[in-house]
This record gives sequence, structure tokens and C-alpha cells, in this order.
Amino acid sequence: MMRLLTLPPVTEIDKVPTHEVPTEIARLLVLQAALAVRLASPLAVSQAQATNPSIRLVKAKELATLLSLRLDRVYELARTGRIPCCRTGKRAMRFDPEAVRERLKWRS
Repeated sequence: MMRLLTLPPVTEIDKVPTHEVPTEIARLLVLQAALAVRLASPLAVSQAQATNPSIRLVKAKELATLLSLRLDRVYELARTGRIPCCRTGKRAMRFDPEAVRERLKWRS
């Protein structure tokens, strides 16, 4: 596996000089954003479905029907990160109904 960042071990995190902390945080945010884009790509979604065919992704309208929610509420929950979603394009989203149910059950 390719290492993208060289980070200090967690046990030595308190040894990072204070003036370097903002730089390290910025590097982690860039990595997090890059990984999120990669996971949300259509290729990643299709690979996830290929490795686990039991995953069924649905559109927002179908999710709203399945969970008895308003469509605008589904989009709001996804936008705020309260439910997991995969972006399959610039605006298109897909949802795993089971993962969404688990998240909503966990949050209530």
C-alpha cells in the first residue's frame, strides 16, 4: 500500500510542535477530501456493488418512499451528513437503504 502522508504515531502526537499543528491539519483535510471524492466516484460505487452484490443503491425519491420521508428531507439529511450517500455525478446521489436505516436508528 502506498503511504500518502508520513504522520507521527498516535502515541507521539503530543510531541508535534505547536507551530506545525495547523500544517498537519491542513494536510489531513486535503487527504480526507481526496479520499471522499474517490469513494464517491461512480467507479467506486460499481466496485462496491461488484464485491458485495447485496448492496442495493436507490435514488432519493425511492429512499423517501421506503422510509416515509419527504424528498426534501432526504436531501437535507444527505447534505448535512446525517445519512450516508454516494454521489454518482455532479448532483446525482444514491443511497443504501439499509445503511440509512442503521444511521437513523443510531441517531434517534
